[in-house]
Parts: sequence; structure tokens; C-alpha cells
Amino acid sequence: LPSGPIAVAYSGGLDSSVLLHGLATLPAARARGLRAIHVNHGLQDSSLEWARICERACTALDLPLVVLSVDVERSSGFGLEAAARRARFSAMQSELTDGEIMAFAHHRDDQAETVLLKLLRGAGPEGLSAMRKLRPFGHGHAWRPLLGTSRALLRAYADQARLDWISDPS
Repeated sequence: LPSGPIAVAYSGGLDSSVLLHGLATLPAARARGLRAIHVNHGLQDSSLEWARICERACTALDLPLVVLSVDVERSSGFGLEAAARRARFSAMQSELTDGEIMAFAHHRDDQAETVLLKLLRGAGPEGLSAMRKLRPFGHGHAWRPLLGTSRALLRAYADQARLDWISDPS
């Protein structure tokens, strides 16, 4: 992993809660400068409460949290989920400092889903590539340290650590 501070893309869901908690237990991650970034899309009635839940979790972990609000373009032609992803990634890239590493909680199950969706869309060999563990992102890098980890293992970690997380109704 390149040198630089680490920011966790923190939705408050199971996957990102496990990633944030796991990194927070590592003195080396804290020494680099560990923080969380939560993006409020405003798409759910409870989105402001989700931001407050994330704030409480970060306070309990003694980690700084940045909450970014975005406007999702609903008539982009890409669909709501893709438009929300674009808005979220743009906001996070703008927030990153030079050399900062944005940690995403994508896991093995997400990786398999990505390849399957690309296959179903008729992508050729080039288009079937999976998510990379490390790639350029804004002024720094996107890092996916959990790509080899199953969601079941993340759930077991969360249960053992007695983590609370948000369940997205969508």
C-alpha cells in the first residue's frame, strides 16, 4: 500500500462498518491518519439519521468523520443507483487530500456480482475484468482490502465485535 493517510468510505452498513472497525484496531492505520467519509445522498427518508448513526460510531472509535451531501441527478439516463454512485465517487474524490487512500469495503461476493453483471451485459474479455485491489482515485488511490473476504466472514466479524450497522431498505 502506498504511503499516505487512509479514509474509509463509510456508509454505516455491515461491510463498511467492519472495514472501519478493523482498521481502527490497527495502530499502524491510525498512525497514517485514519478517518471516515460518509456520503448522504438524501435518497431515503432516514438519510439524516444514518449520518448521525455514523457520527456516533466514529465518536465511539475516536475517529474523525466527514459527512458530504450530494444531489443525485435522477434524470441522468444511467438509473438511480448508477447516478448515486457517480455523485458519491465525485464527492469522495474531491474530498481526498494528495496521496490519501480511499478504502472501500467491496468484498469477494461483490467481486463475483460485478463480473456476472458485466457478463450478462455482453462485455467482451476486456470488459470482464474484476475490481482491482488498488487503483488511482482522485488525488490518491482507491483501495479494496476485503476483495478476498466473503460477506459471511464479514458478518461473523461484526457479530463477534458486536457491531451495529444500518440496513438499507433498498
